[in-house]
Amino acid sequence: MTKIIVIIVSLLLISGIVFLYLGEMLQNNEPKQYFNQKEENLITIKMPVSGIITPHHLVAKNLIEKLFAQTAKDNESVTIDRIVLISPNHFHVKGGDLIVANENISQNVVIDMELANTLNKKEYAYINNNAFKKEHGIQGLIPFVDKYFPDVKVLPLMIEDGTGDDRLDKLADYLVSDEVEGNTLLILSSDFSHELTSDISGIHDIVAIDAIENFDLDKVHTLDTDCLGGLRLIMQFSKKQGYENFELLANSSSSEVYNNFFIGENTSYVTGQFKLGQKDQNQKRIANMLFGGDVMLDRTIRTTVQRLSVSYFTDKIHRIFWAQDINMVNIEGPITDNISVSNVSMDNSNHFKFTFSKEHTKEFCDINRINMVSIGNNHILNFGRDGLKQTQEFLEENDIDYVGVPEENAENIVFKDMGGRKIAFVAYNDFAPPSLEKTIELVEQAKQNSDFTVVYPHWGQEYNKKMTKKQRDTAHLLIDAGADLIIGAHPHVIEPVEIYKNKVIFYSLGNFVFDQYFNDDVRERMLINVMIDENDEINFVLTPLWTNQFGQLELADATRREKILKEMSQNSIVSDEIREDIHNGGFDVSNQSSVINNTLKL
Repeated sequence: MTKIIVIIVSLLLISGIVFLYLGEMLQNNEPKQYFNQKEENLITIKMPVSGIITPHHLVAKNLIEKLFAQTAKDNESVTIDRIVLISPNHFHVKGGDLIVANENISQNVVIDMELANTLNKKEYAYINNNAFKKEHGIQGLIPFVDKYFPDVKVLPLMIEDGTGDDRLDKLADYLVSDEVEGNTLLILSSDFSHELTSDISGIHDIVAIDAIENFDLDKVHTLDTDCLGGLRLIMQFSKKQGYENFELLANSSSSEVYNNFFIGENTSYVTGQFKLGQKDQNQKRIANMLFGGDVMLDRTIRTTVQRLSVSYFTDKIHRIFWAQDINMVNIEGPITDNISVSNVSMDNSNHFKFTFSKEHTKEFCDINRINMVSIGNNHILNFGRDGLKQTQEFLEENDIDYVGVPEENAENIVFKDMGGRKIAFVAYNDFAPPSLEKTIELVEQAKQNSDFTVVYPHWGQEYNKKMTKKQRDTAHLLIDAGADLIIGAHPHVIEPVEIYKNKVIFYSLGNFVFDQYFNDDVRERMLINVMIDENDEINFVLTPLWTNQFGQLELADATRREKILKEMSQNSIVSDEIREDIHNGGFDVSNQSSVINNTLKL
């Protein structure tokens, strides 16, 4: 009897302790320990890698393989419930801006039909199974998905160019919400720079990687990649979950893979992972600018536009204007509603009296992302003060910055914030006000209030392939006053480079879009890409162009490129090392202490 009583008392004591412990655990929201459920089923274990960026160009198959292998290894400790495989809509298949599939598009993967149907029902995306049959952005990666993530359900997603940010952000919100249970891995299938050369592609990739690492969503739309919408989606998806540590694995190109300098056929590749945590944000980042020469949209250029299109002139090189903070040219005449009078013989003075259609100019600037112009030239007053006024109003209405107003006391400095720096732009016009003395004052003022000052002069002797003494004297005065970079226009031909006090002078880039085709000198043109990196080193990429007899521009072929760069390098006033670099298409100025005004406090 005594033993029974002892057992009963013991059971009561144990029961009391258990109920007290249960109450405490429930109060502390920790039921898992009492109900004896496995901890990993009740706690969401974060994936080390939430998303990856990979090429789909199978020239880069080794890079793709390494990325998938590394990601599978990094995530081997967690269960991946689904993969969302994102691709551009390469062939612009109809069916919506965001398209998914709810049935198998390949024997090698199982489609996440439940998520596809839900997205369709909520109108986050639309089902079109046929759209994926020929989409190489999806089909090219399925063997890698099958190899490294077997049995994981896949949701293929195609994104049309121009899909609105609000649509993409709502989809990102949904994918990270509690309604989508388990772990989701996003794979962005996207090649980067296309149709250029590896040196320009390399600059564009550096800008893109900088934007991704710093989660600069505002800059995504400017980048040179074939799935901008997918890039925004994966960045938002990662950021909302705390995966703000983008780790670059590789940056390469088809030129590098084949060890060949492809002109116009290069494709670049970026591979990387979005990992938990956040990288230190750089105070200084990449600043990237592109400069071209004279643009004249009247005379036979106007008739070509009417016959073909505005886009005709730069169709073959349009991607070169992507990924820059500034694309700047010289607008060689007023932009007005006036009727064109220039399509007459050269003996008639009106042949040189220009006016550009507002409609054509807007389209030209939009297509080529022109956001800064100089109007300081010898044609800007072709239609008098009214033509100048119309030009200024047009540029302001279309958010295009300008310098070079032909008035002595005009506000002729533009300041732009780029990559944590304040960069100033000033024009000099050798044929109209403001005077050189006034321009020097403007340069001194710009230098006092900026980190870097660009001067865009209109000067020199037409069709002279060597700079004049007057140009050199003027350039040196402008640099002595504080100019860090000089980009010249007006001679209609390419002129040499000079480095003076470690500052770079491009005396003339030649024409950009202009109806002069009477010899090779005027048909050869140059674009200059200027990138200031996070260490204030300045990198220059020289891109020779060639134009046909109707004004269409293309990248100079290998023979012509060699000729243009060799001639430019031979006539330049630079060190032997930089001369060789110019011949190869690019150089840098590494003595940043004399190039960047490090004393300015932003």
